[in-house]
Amino acid sequence: MNVILADEYGFCNGVKRALARLDKVIAENPDKPVFSIGEIIHNPDVIRKYEEQGVKIAPTVWDIDGGVGVVRAHGLPSSVIEAAKAKG
Repeated sequence: MNVILADEYGFCNGVKRALARLDKVIAENPDKPVFSIGEIIHNPDVIRKYEEQGVKIAPTVWDIDGGVGVVRAHGLPSSVIEAAKAKG
């Protein structure tokens, strides 16, 4: 079997933005827990990397008690975003 790699491959822009935002939140909040609301992306290696940095995966906004939540790359419904803002 021949495996041919494209000249360009990697993460899409939405994933790149989500990961950059997560990196920024981690750097700006060294003393607060950081949560990804759902998996930030669907990539076990990336998830493991962030878990090693202390990022926890919260299934929903309501599973976060304190700290900072980051929206996953696929986004969330606006009602959930509003609930998160109301929760603080």
